[in-house]
Amino acid sequence: MTHYSLVGAMETLNQVLNGVASVQDAFSRVTFGVIPLGTGNDFAATLGLPENVDEAIGLLLKGRSIDVDLAMVATLSMCRPADSLRRCRMP
Repeated sequence: MTHYSLVGAMETLNQVLNGVASVQDAFSRVTFGVIPLGTGNDFAATLGLPENVDEAIGLLLKGRSIDVDLAMVATLSMCRPADSLRRCRMP
């Protein structure tokens, strides 16, 4: 398993997801850590990630993981926190 840490805003996350989506079966081999540095940080807030950078790094070091749904619309990937009853995976 490969682990990536993303530092930035939602657009950073979307760009990385789109790059990974271009590699077949890549999502089954990677995990992402997020250090939110955007203006709103809605995605991170929904996941309960701390806004404080040191706290976010501490959380990454603990290895906590959260499943998220991933969808592709046309050629754009996007993600959101996963529902507890269903999981969506990239084809």
